[in-house]
Amino acid sequence: MAPKIGCQARLWLRETQDLGGVLPTIGRDLAAAGYDGLEIGYAYVNDPNDVAAHRRAVYGNGLETAGIHVGGAWHDPVAVREKSMPQARAAAEFAGAVGAEYLVISTGRKQNGPLTQAEIDLQVTHLTELCAFTAAEGVMPLLHNHQHEFAHGAQVFRGIMAGISADALGLCLDFNWAVWGGADGIAVLREFYPRLRMVHIRDTVGNATCVEVLGEGDVALAEVFSVLRANGYSHWVLHEWSDSDPKSELPTAEIARLNQEHLRQAFK
Repeated sequence: MAPKIGCQARLWLRETQDLGGVLPTIGRDLAAAGYDGLEIGYAYVNDPNDVAAHRRAVYGNGLETAGIHVGGAWHDPVAVREKSMPQARAAAEFAGAVGAEYLVISTGRKQNGPLTQAEIDLQVTHLTELCAFTAAEGVMPLLHNHQHEFAHGAQVFRGIMAGISADALGLCLDFNWAVWGGADGIAVLREFYPRLRMVHIRDTVGNATCVEVLGEGDVALAEVFSVLRANGYSHWVLHEWSDSDPKSELPTAEIARLNQEHLRQAFK
């Protein structure tokens, strides 16, 4: 069985910061391009109480909501109490209401050095609480990594993976961020494959400058796809663009179409 192909709504940041406002357009463009679904950050949801609007924009176009993405400074007890946990619980409730498959959770980076072991342990405690709340909403939580979780020997990433069971927390592996953090991305993909429910992928030139169309950079995408095919991967693969300024004059809808074709071809 082939994986489900999705796109992070961030691609439309090429055009506007109001992703929630243009979600109907995003839904139409992705449906026309042949995608299965999309992911969007909770911060871009204009009205969490208007569940019907989200469902019209996504399900009304024959798409699925692969995930709702939310972040938090889970190592900081004050930030967790005042902002991170309330926002993440609201995101989990919204994800459940709109029928999202996953709540995709990022962790905040400490500004003045690596996390201590005590802070990693506290992070695990807070994430464990959020995972239980999310599951009660009928949504599976996934850890989404950035670069900092893989710094210093991947102590944060491995601390979370060791501290929370696979039954409670799956993995959305952002392959490029893992590599930028110093990891062997393919080795991580293989080691944590049993937890894998979503893969974020992009292409870059020189392992730095993000390009908009998969295959136009020099990331070893074929090796990533080969590992997934060999294991019969059937969950989500999403293209995610990470820059904020357009690098080409192509319309966003056309970029989405080209990336969908690239991903479909990779899993034939």
